[in-house]
Amino acid sequence: MKYIFYLTIIAIVLLTGCEEKIDLKIDSGYDKLVVEGEITTEKKAHIVKLTKTASYFSNQQTPKVSNAKVIISDGTQIFPLTEISPGIYATNSNIMGEIGKTYTLTIENIDINDDGTMDSYSASSTITQSVKPDSLSFEKTKGNGQDDQSTDYISINLWAFEPATVGDNYFWSYSVNGNLETDTISKAVFTEDDMVNGRKIENFPLFYNEKLKVGDTITLRTASISRDYLDFLYGFMTETDWNMGNFGGPPANIKGNISNGALGFFNASDVNYFTRIVKLE
Repeated sequence: MKYIFYLTIIAIVLLTGCEEKIDLKIDSGYDKLVVEGEITTEKKAHIVKLTKTASYFSNQQTPKVSNAKVIISDGTQIFPLTEISPGIYATNSNIMGEIGKTYTLTIENIDINDDGTMDSYSASSTITQSVKPDSLSFEKTKGNGQDDQSTDYISINLWAFEPATVGDNYFWSYSVNGNLETDTISKAVFTEDDMVNGRKIENFPLFYNEKLKVGDTITLRTASISRDYLDFLYGFMTETDWNMGNFGGPPANIKGNISNGALGFFNASDVNYFTRIVKLE
C-alpha cells in the first residue's frame, strides 16, 4: 500500500517557514490477502503462498496466512493442499497439470481483517501449450543488447518453431550448472508471440551472461502463460524496475486474477526444459 502526499501541503509549510512539529496520522488501510500460486505440467508438489499486506511504513516481514483451506480443482478432480510451513501450501508430489484444462484455486477459512467473518477467494487459469526449443546456440557479443555496449558477453540464442495458435505467451528462465540465474522476475524474459506466431524462431538472443564460459551447462525453462499473467508481469515491472521515479505515474496496486479484492496471481503453465553445453562456433 502506498500513500501519496500532495505537494501543495509541502509548499504551504515551506512558504510559511513554520517550525511547529506536524504530526500526520496515516491510516494504515485495510488488510488484503496476497496470493502467489502456480500449477504446471511438471509432476511435483505445486505451491501456493499466502501473506497479508503490510503498511507502507512497516519494516517488518509481511505476515504469513496460516490455517487456510486451500484446494486446486480441474472441474473433475480436487487436489487439496497442505500447509508445509507458515503461509506455504503444497499439493501432493505426484500432481501434474494437463494442457487444455482450466484449474481453479479456492482459498477459504480466512479472516483477513479480524472482523469475525470468514472470507473466501478464487482464481482460474488455463494451461496452453508451450513452445518447445529445437536447439540453443551461443555467441560472443560486445554488449548485452540493451544498456551495456562495452562488456564482453556470451548470448544464449533460441531456435524453435512457434505454434500457429494465436495469442500464445511465454516466460523463459535458465540455470547455469544447476544454479538458477533468473532468480528475480527482472532477470527473466516474458513476451507474447505476436511477431513470431506460427513461424520459425532462429538464433534469437534470450539472455546475455558475462560470466558464462565454454563447457558450462545451460538449462532453459520455457513456460506458457496466459495473457492476464503477462499483463500482471508487465504491471509488476512498471511499478518496480521500470518505474521512472519522480517522472513516473502515481503508484498503484497491480491487477491480478484473485477474487474478493485480493492481490497476486494464480497461474497455470505448460513447462519444458532444454539442456545444452556451451560451445562457441
